[in-house]
Order: sequence, then structure tokens, then C-alpha cells
Amino acid sequence: MSEQAGETYRVLLKDTVEAIQVAQELMRSENERHKIIGLNLFLDLSD
Repeated sequence: MSEQAGETYRVLLKDTVEAIQVAQELMRSENERHKIIGLNLFLDLSD
């Protein structure tokens, strides 16, 4: 692999890893939101 191709590959890999981390973070916050909504519904129903 040429120097240029190696550099391109490293940049792509880094971007991919960052994109995955962002997606995981979004999924986590989405799950938290659903838990909160579910808890609120549960509390509303138990009144």
C-alpha cells in the first residue's frame, strides 16, 4: 500500500469509529428518553 493510500485508510477508519461512537451515544440517549417516558406513563397510571 502506498503512503497516500495508507493515510486515506487511517482517516477513513478514524471517521468510521467516530461515527459509530456518535451513533451509540444517540442510541443511549434515545433509550434513556424511552425509559423516562415509560416511567412517567407508569407513574401516571398508578395514581
